[in-house]
Amino acid sequence: MKGINSTNINLDFLKTRAQKLLGREIVLFKLHASGACNDAYYIETTDGGKYIVKSERTTKEFQPQNTLQIEAKVAQQISNLNLFIPTPKVCFVSEDPCMYGYHYIDGDLMIDTWPNLSEKERIRICHNLGNFHAEIGKKYTKDMAPTSGFESSQSP
Repeated sequence: MKGINSTNINLDFLKTRAQKLLGREIVLFKLHASGACNDAYYIETTDGGKYIVKSERTTKEFQPQNTLQIEAKVAQQISNLNLFIPTPKVCFVSEDPCMYGYHYIDGDLMIDTWPNLSEKERIRICHNLGNFHAEIGKKYTKDMAPTSGFESSQSP
């Protein structure tokens, strides 16, 4: 396939698949962030919808314990708990390609914002994150994990 960038073909395929799964026409599809195993794409649709689509990368920095499908199930269960911090609502899950989409929550990325925050703001955020994790721990129990297929290793 001389002269054709395979990355663009992959992105075009992801965009087309996401558009079909959302049932909405995509007007903006761009890389939002890259993790150790997945890429996150920011999407806007003609009707004003905003979404994030997480897609499994072919090259990973490590092999994760759980798939994106399991991550999506856990995210769905957590969003149904009605926590005090907004949690994204999952819109679709796909096995081929391995990806899922959820409604975008407006805001800034912590990695970009953190350096500009005061010490007081950082402490408040840390307290809120601690409360968030405590609330999840009370509402999302170990007994719920197997229903989503979630596996947790006790090893360091």
